[in-house]
Amino acid sequence: MTSQLNTFSPENRLILELYVSGMSTRSMEAIENIKQLCNEYIPNDFELEIIDIYKNPEVAAEAHIVFSPSLIKRNPLPTKH
Repeated sequence: MTSQLNTFSPENRLILELYVSGMSTRSMEAIENIKQLCNEYIPNDFELEIIDIYKNPEVAAEAHIVFSPSLIKRNPLPTKH
């Protein structure tokens, strides 16, 4: 049995935002974990933005982030069936 990895077209490239609280141990683990997963399963088909809610509280407020770490998928949007 073979498995196929998802490949994203440029307009459907996976775009993720990871909200963290400073450079705490938990934040660093979250960053490493998501990078490892993406590099393993979808190398070169993703963008990851790390947002520190201590340095950018207004961005976190606009995204309605209430705890960290929080991972948000911005693209591709869900499909309607």
